[in-house]
Amino acid sequence: MKRKMMVSAAVLVLAMALVPAQSAKEKKPKPPREPNPGMMSPAGAAMPKRWLPVDDKGWTILKPAPDSRVIYVSSRQGDDATAKVYEAGAAAVGSDPTKPAGTIHPFKTVSAAMAKARANRPDWVLLKRGDTWRDVSIQAVQGRSKTAPSVLGAYGRSAQRPRVTGQTAAISLGGGPAGISYVVVTGIELYASYNDPAAPDYQKAAADGESGRRRKAMLSLSVGPRGGMANVLVEDCLLRFVPIHVGGPVGVMTDVVLRRNAVVDVYPERGHNQGLWGSHASILLEECLFDHDGWLYQSVPANKGKPGLANMMSHNTYCTQMYCTVFRGNLFLRAASIGNKFTANYGAGSVRAVVLDDNLYVEGEIGASMGGNVPGPLRWVNCRILNNVLLDIGRGQPTGRTLGWGIGATDWDGGEIAGNLFLHQTSDAVRNVWGLSIGVGQAELKEGQVGARNVSVRANVFHGLKNARQALSIDGCRHVRNMTFAGNLFQFAGVPSALVRTDGLGGGLVFRDNVYDSAAEGGQWFVVGEKTLSFEQWVKQSGEKGARKERIRFPDPQRGVETYMKSLGKEPTFAAFIAEVRKQSKANWRKELTAPVINAWIREGFGVKRVQSP
Repeated sequence: MKRKMMVSAAVLVLAMALVPAQSAKEKKPKPPREPNPGMMSPAGAAMPKRWLPVDDKGWTILKPAPDSRVIYVSSRQGDDATAKVYEAGAAAVGSDPTKPAGTIHPFKTVSAAMAKARANRPDWVLLKRGDTWRDVSIQAVQGRSKTAPSVLGAYGRSAQRPRVTGQTAAISLGGGPAGISYVVVTGIELYASYNDPAAPDYQKAAADGESGRRRKAMLSLSVGPRGGMANVLVEDCLLRFVPIHVGGPVGVMTDVVLRRNAVVDVYPERGHNQGLWGSHASILLEECLFDHDGWLYQSVPANKGKPGLANMMSHNTYCTQMYCTVFRGNLFLRAASIGNKFTANYGAGSVRAVVLDDNLYVEGEIGASMGGNVPGPLRWVNCRILNNVLLDIGRGQPTGRTLGWGIGATDWDGGEIAGNLFLHQTSDAVRNVWGLSIGVGQAELKEGQVGARNVSVRANVFHGLKNARQALSIDGCRHVRNMTFAGNLFQFAGVPSALVRTDGLGGGLVFRDNVYDSAAEGGQWFVVGEKTLSFEQWVKQSGEKGARKERIRFPDPQRGVETYMKSLGKEPTFAAFIAEVRKQSKANWRKELTAPVINAWIREGFGVKRVQSP
């Protein structure tokens, strides 16, 4: 306890120290960690992919194997003493186990039902839609193969998912020495009502008392030292006040997919927290919703003493030492601080092949971060940030700070930042603003040492970032090699700010075919070191070919979430948008409320298209 108090105190001191300055550059850098082979990308790892077919609406198609057992569970109608275990295709089960054809005899308790599911077999355990279980922790069972996985899911005609609630509402996949493979979890709600101030059992301890206090509500996917994890799918699950933890210090993950889930309102009772924690993991995160994670209350004087105050170390997602990971088509809304926080803490090559593609980020105070923390050159290998839309970053001021930062990407070794839209910072109160920060994060490199190289920044749009210090900043230019900026639209009509700020120019930086406009005075559009430059001076000193000084007349640059809602005939507010996307489920899926569709509509307002994704 004493140690925990000391750590918490240290974290608080650091957080308080950063609030006035509000600049990561003013922190004293952490000392580099020794390289740790066990925390690096494992040999032979591959990019994750869906491993089961989907229907015309994008939902995974599941069919039992001929030898599958089907086990039903109902908290209201079940009876452990009279329950039956069914064979696939039995008359009562029919062709679709999720909609039984006849009268079935379900179990009452999840534990009794799970005891009938066989390891390494394609057995299905289905919880009844609309039913509720309190303080249940479910351990998933390994299936047999990619074509014959085990299934933990839902049955019945109700649109409401089966709910596991209380202090210890949890599902665990893996965690043992052999890891786990060939598992599907679908259509379950985990609700930590213990953490919901609006719930009648708020702060009511689990039924088993002390042991309940040692466990937490969570969806965990854990690799094992001998078996790793392969062919795991979590789809259409709702997690309220419940985080996801995925990965582990050893083992390899292959085709681990989380898609069309919602993770909302996760907050720390003390310290910091996030909707998704990833550690040394490889995942495909697709079309999920992360909203209002890392905090319960805004960090302002009026909320002093309340639990779950937003702080700079709580985020929608927080991932360290990731490899072969794709975040595609997700909604990252109202993060406590950062929408996607990544760290690479063990030197060169710490993180490999992370892709952020076609996600929508709204509010929070920082969009995405792939840099910072422990310093060191060339830590991020072949990462890509593509086709994302960032709107109103900073507007909600969850931590009480006045940040509105888009994407930070330092110490990269190969990669691409392309097709992203940095838009709509309109708040007068948010005054520490920029779009993209790139280059080298460590100030003290040896002469000639390379900190970042082989990075392409192209076809991005910077528009309407009120109070921006600049659209693009580049640091550590003496230690950058082959970093290209091409075809970007720097459009600050109405924003009297610099467009590009760099601590130097040279052969390591290449600029071409960018289009520039700013409401700043003509001699202050660019900053190199301490000197401000006009467009003409910039072209001469940077050597940029094909640069244009032009104010682009976009078709409809005011497009955002609110105007999109209006286009759908719905209430044109961000609050109404939040309410609608939180209703998404397999029973109520609306494609028009997904990030790829919204992003495409916003791109049309700027007359631009997606860049090619991997």
